[in-house]
Amino acid sequence: MKTKTKVVLTLGLLSLLALGGLTQSKYVRHSTIEMDITHETDPKPTGVANPNNSNDASGWIAYTVPKNGYYAVQLRGGDGFGGSNLGGRGGVVEAVYYFTQGTELEYSAGGKAGWIYNGTYNYTGGRSDYSAGGNGTPSATAGADYQGGGGGGASALRLKTSGNLLVVAAGGGGSALQKTYRPLFTDYPPRKGGDGGSLNGSGTQIGVAGQNDRSNQGKNAYQGGAALLGSGGGGGGLGDTARGGGDGGGYSDTGSGDGGTSLVQGGGFAVTALTTAHRTLFAAKLSIAGTNFNFTSTAGSGNSLGIAGQARITFLYSEDQAEHTNIPNIYK
Repeated sequence: MKTKTKVVLTLGLLSLLALGGLTQSKYVRHSTIEMDITHETDPKPTGVANPNNSNDASGWIAYTVPKNGYYAVQLRGGDGFGGSNLGGRGGVVEAVYYFTQGTELEYSAGGKAGWIYNGTYNYTGGRSDYSAGGNGTPSATAGADYQGGGGGGASALRLKTSGNLLVVAAGGGGSALQKTYRPLFTDYPPRKGGDGGSLNGSGTQIGVAGQNDRSNQGKNAYQGGAALLGSGGGGGGLGDTARGGGDGGGYSDTGSGDGGTSLVQGGGFAVTALTTAHRTLFAAKLSIAGTNFNFTSTAGSGNSLGIAGQARITFLYSEDQAEHTNIPNIYK
């Protein structure tokens, strides 16, 4: 949406047509000319999505607000690791901010947790420039297939100068175990990691708890506790609230990691929810052709490959009016 400003110039109209077919006078008075002086181009969306075969963080990426207006901020945390769709999904946070021109921001996308790539197992947590996911712990009795999965890294947006946080999208927790284990003819199936908190608006949201016996201590970036069959790591996020999986003393007590906590706050700027109506109205601006950005209310596949964190800022519209001064009538 672009606000157009028309300037009306009153020049005065005195179109003197001489009788008998004489030519029009060069003196023109009381005429009006409308000019559209709003020719600036809307800022293009900017964002980053980490490669799907990497758990690296993107680094902090600087963004200077180019003009006053309303901007959609969309972040997604990295998925936790777990086979058979058992890794926790990264949280999704979406909000609309009114930013003023020249405001300096920086954003970062967290990595997904460890993966199986070209036959190599990697159970480390997803990296993050704000809060990384915890590592999964190996099984004490079985091979790498039974190790717990890592938690996903958090994505974040902050003010560049002060470092004050505006948005955190938490990572998902890692699953406990990677395969069904059958000692003594008893099934001990994998357990799903908790999803990171998802927010549409302001406030905080705690992530979903992982399944079975998490550690009652630990925090974001906390690795799974020692377990006979491997425990999942917690997802990265706000306030060190996620927990890694724990071990209550037996096979059945092996736990997965909790999802991390997400945040949206004003930081001195007006902030509202990115509603369904907003998404529909600005669909062309919010979508970026040719990329794998995935922002939905419950984004993330949670599968063995997972989806890495994502971050994007999109200009929506401005209510500012272009200013002008009166142009004197030169035809006098």
